[in-house]
Amino acid sequence: MSREHYKACWWITVAIILHNLIIDVEGGTSVEQFLDQHGREEEIEDGGFYGEPYRGNDQDDMREAK
Repeated sequence: MSREHYKACWWITVAIILHNLIIDVEGGTSVEQFLDQHGREEEIEDGGFYGEPYRGNDQDDMREAK
Protein backbone atom coordinates (compact mmCIF):
# COMPACT_ATOMS: atom_id res chain seq x y z
CA MET A 1 0.00 0.00 0.00
CA SER A 2 1.45 3.36 -0.99
CA ARG A 3 1.96 6.13 1.52
CA GLU A 4 -0.60 8.32 -0.30
CA HIS A 5 -3.19 5.55 -0.14
CA TYR A 6 -2.50 5.03 3.56
CA LYS A 7 -2.94 8.75 4.25
CA ALA A 8 -6.18 8.86 2.25
CA CYS A 9 -7.56 5.91 4.23
CA TRP A 10 -6.52 7.60 7.47
CA TRP A 11 -8.41 10.79 6.57
CA ILE A 12 -11.51 8.83 5.59
CA THR A 13 -11.36 7.05 8.95
CA VAL A 14 -11.10 10.40 10.73
CA ALA A 15 -14.15 11.70 8.85
CA ILE A 16 -16.18 8.61 9.72
CA ILE A 17 -15.24 8.85 13.41
CA LEU A 18 -16.17 12.55 13.52
CA HIS A 19 -19.44 11.86 11.71
CA ASN A 20 -20.39 9.13 14.18
CA LEU A 21 -19.38 11.31 17.13
CA ILE A 22 -21.62 14.14 15.92
CA ILE A 23 -24.54 11.74 15.51
CA ASP A 24 -23.92 10.36 19.02
CA VAL A 25 -23.81 13.85 20.55
CA GLU A 26 -26.56 15.59 18.56
CA GLY A 27 -28.75 12.57 17.88
CA GLY A 28 -29.94 11.08 14.63
CA THR A 29 -32.80 13.54 14.24
CA SER A 30 -30.36 16.43 13.75
CA VAL A 31 -29.53 14.98 10.32
CA GLU A 32 -32.97 15.91 9.02
CA GLN A 33 -32.09 19.61 8.84
CA PHE A 34 -29.35 18.84 6.27
CA LEU A 35 -31.25 16.46 4.00
CA ASP A 36 -32.70 19.21 1.80
CA GLN A 37 -29.31 20.88 1.39
CA HIS A 38 -27.67 17.92 -0.36
CA GLY A 39 -30.13 15.92 -2.43
CA ARG A 40 -30.02 13.39 -5.23
CA GLU A 41 -28.69 15.87 -7.82
CA GLU A 42 -25.69 16.72 -5.64
CA GLU A 43 -25.02 13.03 -4.99
CA ILE A 44 -24.96 12.35 -8.72
CA GLU A 45 -22.67 15.33 -9.25
CA ASP A 46 -20.35 14.09 -6.48
CA GLY A 47 -20.14 10.49 -7.60
CA GLY A 48 -21.31 10.31 -11.18
CA PHE A 49 -24.05 8.11 -12.56
CA TYR A 50 -24.35 4.50 -11.45
CA GLY A 51 -22.20 2.26 -13.62
CA GLU A 52 -20.33 5.18 -15.17
CA PRO A 53 -16.55 4.66 -15.02
CA TYR A 54 -14.58 7.03 -12.82
CA ARG A 55 -12.65 9.51 -14.94
CA GLY A 56 -10.25 10.78 -12.27
CA ASN A 57 -8.83 14.26 -12.39
CA ASP A 58 -6.00 16.14 -14.09
CA GLN A 59 -3.50 15.12 -11.43
CA ASP A 60 -4.32 11.44 -11.96
CA ASP A 61 -3.75 11.87 -15.72
CA MET A 62 -0.32 13.43 -15.14
CA ARG A 63 1.01 10.54 -13.02
CA GLU A 64 3.21 7.99 -14.67
CA ALA A 65 2.21 4.35 -14.65
CA LYS A 66 4.38 2.19 -12.43
